[in-house]
Amino acid sequence: MVGWREYGLTRDYSPGDDEGHGHCLLLIVTAALELATGIVLLVAPSLAAEVLLGVGLGSPAGVAVGRVAGATLLSIGVSCWLGRGRWAAG
Repeated sequence: MVGWREYGLTRDYSPGDDEGHGHCLLLIVTAALELATGIVLLVAPSLAAEVLLGVGLGSPAGVAVGRVAGATLLSIGVSCWLGRGRWAAG
């Protein structure tokens, strides 16, 4: 089985490197965007779909799918927010 190290996917940097800071900043920005979009999709899925896609959700099933997508984005945002500390810790 080929591992991730064979592809050069390592985190060989010290916590003070710019590369580590860039990854941490990326996770913070991603978390903020995912959390905001997820909350809007949970609260007002039709409005969010209209802003993002240009078409509102016309059926109750579409609203349910929008809320499921909102919960998914919310969990991704929380994961990114919690994962930002791993880059800082090295």
